[in-house]
Amino acid sequence: MALSSSGTGSGTGIGTAGPETPESGTAGPDTPAARRPTRGLLPLLLAGNSAMYALYIGVGGMLLALQIEDIDPANKVANFGLVAGVSAIFATVFNPVAGALPTGPDGATRGSWAAVCSRCR
Repeated sequence: MALSSSGTGSGTGIGTAGPETPESGTAGPDTPAARRPTRGLLPLLLAGNSAMYALYIGVGGMLLALQIEDIDPANKVANFGLVAGVSAIFATVFNPVAGALPTGPDGATRGSWAAVCSRCR
């Protein structure tokens, strides 16, 4: 249905394409080549992201809080807020700064770390 205007052509008129068959060498909608090869990727991405999120929240939320509690048990909530606030400000300021730094060996190349890794091959 390459050029049909209604999208429901019978396959015999001018400007329409007939149903694709396996004999013609093209992949129809029910052939294995037309299926998505990433069918199991989405659940794996969900599991991986959930595990990383739990790890980072566990480290930042539990271990840091326990260390601050060992230092000053009386003011643990205020100290945790101070440490979390200062680290958020540093992350907000210095992540874009670190991303803008030149990354090439000659100091002139600007870009991501992926560009540097692709040069190492």
